[in-house]
Amino acid sequence: IFDSMSRFDGEPFAIFSPINQIGNFSIFFSSSIFTSLWLGYVHFQIFEDADRTKKLFVPVAFLNLLNIALLLISQSKGWYYYIDGNNIYHRGPYYLVSFSITLALLIVSSLLTLIYRNEIKQKKYYSLIFFIFPPLISMGLQYFFYGISLILHGIMISMLVLFLNIQNKDLSLDYLTQIFNRKKIDSYLKKKIVEANKGKKFAAMILDINHFKIINDQYGHDEGDRALQTVANLLRELVGSSGFVGRFGGDEFYVILDQDRKIQVDEMATKIKQGMIQFNKTSAKKYELELSIGYAVYDYKESLSLEEFQKKIDGLMNVDKELKRVL
Repeated sequence: IFDSMSRFDGEPFAIFSPINQIGNFSIFFSSSIFTSLWLGYVHFQIFEDADRTKKLFVPVAFLNLLNIALLLISQSKGWYYYIDGNNIYHRGPYYLVSFSITLALLIVSSLLTLIYRNEIKQKKYYSLIFFIFPPLISMGLQYFFYGISLILHGIMISMLVLFLNIQNKDLSLDYLTQIFNRKKIDSYLKKKIVEANKGKKFAAMILDINHFKIINDQYGHDEGDRALQTVANLLRELVGSSGFVGRFGGDEFYVILDQDRKIQVDEMATKIKQGMIQFNKTSAKKYELELSIGYAVYDYKESLSLEEFQKKIDGLMNVDKELKRVL
């Protein structure tokens, strides 16, 4: 809308002059506001600490107040821009100050993303690092091609891509545990089976919390939810970037690994069980968390469908569960 209002540049009718003024004022005003909000969003996504992110308020507010002050002065002094008697926009002598504030906020956001890239999930990292490019290209075009305003277009493109990524993420995540949900597990397994038939093997695990019903019955469903969240977080930490972690439903979880040797999968299963034991030693909970695990390397020679492969590892998990009951 603001950009459209600034497009009445050079139109002779009296009504278009104030519209042109409002449009250009709004573009200079909102550019730094949008990029400031983006910096705050990036900071929170990296550190996940609202109090820490709030500390950005003072320096960011200073930059925005400086921009607004110079913009207000520009209405009479023409520092950023001015509209002449023919309703034609002209850059002012301090045009680059506003330009630089917006650019600086974008660069700081991208530097934070690059510096802390190991703290960010891969998919989220690409979304965050992509954001700078549409505004940066727009600013470059705007600087070299006098008379066009593109910065807000670039920001809107980036925000649209980010929104679509967030929507896709929300559809793929389990609400309670924030790991992948059943729909994503099934689609990912289907993809891995297709790849396995082309020679790229993988392994999958089903993990079930032992005595979960007792936790729910004795300590309540809220505590049961916390137990599910704890297991999800432990699996995410133990598996790390070497595999895919999801919640299939109830107290069942999946781990999918790019491994083609059973010994490597054995090692991961042992690592997970040891991780649970270590957690129980240090936990203040009145109950222990223990998992039954069934797993197998997918063998394309067996030509198992998704359902058949899931049934196979589910059966192996039940065997593990029965062994624990016997012992």
